[in-house]
Amino acid sequence: MGDNMGKKGSKRKSSKKRKVYTFSRVNEGEIYTVVIEDYSDKGEGIAKIKDTVIFIPGAKIGEVVKVKITSVKLKKAKADIIAKIGVVQ
Repeated sequence: MGDNMGKKGSKRKSSKKRKVYTFSRVNEGEIYTVVIEDYSDKGEGIAKIKDTVIFIPGAKIGEVVKVKITSVKLKKAKADIIAKIGVVQ
């Protein structure tokens, strides 16, 4: 009769919960039109959307491009170019 007496919480499940960041302002799969403002150390174009820095490979400063968000981490995201629209002068 007292197999589990005094052993509160002995059947705890260890589950890994994925962190959800509520301040992420962009989501994977969304499409935006952006102006490339700068370059990263790796040569990727940089744009900003709603306080999130977007890294876009193959983009040049001053270009206006349509991009699709491919991954989001904290306040950083990566995107691929869908179409080049023009250049800001």
